[in-house]
Amino acid sequence: MTLKNNTNKEPLRVMADYGSSGFWNKTGMIVLNDIAITENLKEDIKKWIDLYKKQLDWSNPGAGCIFSESEKVSFLIFEAKIFQQIETQLREQYNLEFINTVFDD
Repeated sequence: MTLKNNTNKEPLRVMADYGSSGFWNKTGMIVLNDIAITENLKEDIKKWIDLYKKQLDWSNPGAGCIFSESEKVSFLIFEAKIFQQIETQLREQYNLEFINTVFDD
């Protein structure tokens, strides 16, 4: 899901990545606590990033995603809910771009 709003606003990209906050602007990753969102949403974003990291077997990361199909579906549903919450809380301040997770098998 990639949504873009008013281009007069500061751009903000949202996507899961290893060791990230999930938020990027033109200069790089933004610290989660620097984003004006609720504490509940911050906690959900931390869970989302932690879940994303669990898709790999870190002893053999080149092997691809180790999630079952149902784990992938659950992750993507959780991701969509987070994207909705972010959009609700930040759409007035930012031109949001959401990058969905694509699992490599």
